Amino acid sequence: MNRPIGPLDLPDVADFESRFKNLAVVAFVVVIILVLRLFYLQVLEGETYYDLSIHNRIRLRYLMPLRGLILDRHGRMLVSNRPSFSVYVDMDYVRDQDRLANVLAGILGFTPEEITAQMKLGKKEAYSNRIRVKSDISWAELSLAETHRYEIPGLVIQAEPKRDYVYPGLASHVLGYLGEISKDELKQDSFSGTFVGEYIGKSGIEKAAESYLRGRKGGRHIEVDAAGRETTELTQVDALPGDNVYLSLDLELQRAIEEQLQDKAGAIVAMDPLTGEVLGMASSPGFDQNIFVQGITTETWKAIRDNRFNPLQNRAIQGQYPPGSIYKIVTALAALSEGVITPNTLLDCHGAYKLGNRTYHCWKTWGHGRVDLKKAITGSCDVFFYQVGQRLGVDVIARYAREFGLAEKTGIVLETEREGLIPTTGWKLRRFGIPWQKGETLSAAIGQSFNLVTPLQAAVLISTVANGGSVPVPGLIRRIETAQGRLVSSFEPVIRKTTSISAAHMDFVRNALEQVIRDPSGTGKKASVENLSVAGKTGTVQVVALKDPKRRMKTEDVPYEFRDHAWFVCFAPVENPKIALSILLEHGGHAGAVAGPLAKNILEAWLRINGLENQQEHFAGADIRFIE
Repeated sequence: MNRPIGPLDLPDVADFESRFKNLAVVAFVVVIILVLRLFYLQVLEGETYYDLSIHNRIRLRYLMPLRGLILDRHGRMLVSNRPSFSVYVDMDYVRDQDRLANVLAGILGFTPEEITAQMKLGKKEAYSNRIRVKSDISWAELSLAETHRYEIPGLVIQAEPKRDYVYPGLASHVLGYLGEISKDELKQDSFSGTFVGEYIGKSGIEKAAESYLRGRKGGRHIEVDAAGRETTELTQVDALPGDNVYLSLDLELQRAIEEQLQDKAGAIVAMDPLTGEVLGMASSPGFDQNIFVQGITTETWKAIRDNRFNPLQNRAIQGQYPPGSIYKIVTALAALSEGVITPNTLLDCHGAYKLGNRTYHCWKTWGHGRVDLKKAITGSCDVFFYQVGQRLGVDVIARYAREFGLAEKTGIVLETEREGLIPTTGWKLRRFGIPWQKGETLSAAIGQSFNLVTPLQAAVLISTVANGGSVPVPGLIRRIETAQGRLVSSFEPVIRKTTSISAAHMDFVRNALEQVIRDPSGTGKKASVENLSVAGKTGTVQVVALKDPKRRMKTEDVPYEFRDHAWFVCFAPVENPKIALSILLEHGGHAGAVAGPLAKNILEAWLRINGLENQQEHFAGADIRFIE
């Protein structure tokens, strides 16, 4: 039975209206919040988020410049560049690191674990979130990487120029090598604009001319998709290549010099004695600079570092050795200038000289007899120079040595040059707190004792004698040009100072040095060259004292580290000097026997290179040209 609906059964209209109003308020508040948020994002922060979206879509890719070339004096290429490709991972777009690691491992010959570790610990570029996984990949690796590039987000293949040392190992210490820039170097103003991972000159000309060789970066603004893949190039600014550096080295002479140093430890410097230009400079053993181009491995670096012969040392400017008998040139000129002897002074040599309770021996055990200065230089008589040194005193000898540029850096552009040492009484007292002993002067007078010179300093010494008394600054760079051939800078010969020695005394010593080579009794006769007048001086440096100086052992019977060092300095032609040589062979043995023939071979090569081997008349009657 149906019952009529009463008033109490109708919906509560007032409650419904209340709920609707509350819902409307909530909806209104939400809309207001959305509008305000939209206003904030679109208006107040619109520009910021627009920039972020553009940054996420548009990327800057730097274009690395071609490094400047290094050429010899005739424009022959010594250091160039070659194309290469490197694999990077852009971490902003990597979604699946495991998959990427597996794919790259198959391409690059690494394990997935190595790739993952590289992505986590690798050095990020300062201007992006990219990490270099492998540089200078092979063509096979490049082909595989290109195949997968559009499948894997974050994979980037970058074209990059790499340094190419055209003749691996040739002039390695002069040219130098490249290495990755360090954190300390990045802070220096001179490397402004350089980023993490870039390679800069670490030694040699590569370092000395870094600011010229480096060039200037370019860049490309590109549009990328959500996976970081390039879709469109928007703008591009080309990189500017570095300047080209022309050296004073002669490629063919450099080769000839290095051939003479094969399997030997030592250094050779060839110099124009009039201008100071370095025609050739070699230090042995050397190294292949190309091993540094890809980034040297720990194992390779350890092998180089632990090599007992220290191949990274540039012995020509860093090796410091007692000069031995080549120092007698200084002692002779000092004695003539000070008037303690004349060219006609006669002194006796019976194979030994006694001072106090000690006996000082001559290299010629039975002695040279009664000799004057010319014969003493020709036969390298130690006893003669003991007596001359005693008359002069060590401080006077040192003063003249400094006139020839010894005990100070030569001024060559290469860094890490050592300055050597020329002792004085004051130096020893300061250094050891012990007064100078009279007997030490005798040793110093023949280039032993505390005396130390570099092969380059020895080249400057003999060049100064050759040109009549002007001390040249060794020059390595002739000129610098842009890639288009415009001259940037040229380098003229520089004379550092002029000695106080008279022309007459210089002439006398030059004549005596010629007899060292020409005379059958001369210690340097093995350096004699047909159709070329040569003046020079040998020097044999005792490394350890002999228990019995009268008992001479054959070089091959002496342990390597105890063998004498061998020096030879010379210049030619005597009438009009064009080339000066300084040769140092570590533990080479008797200088005249081992270093003299090397000088002969180099001089013959120089004649051949310049087409002068059959032109004796080319030098006949020429007048020596002194530098004022």
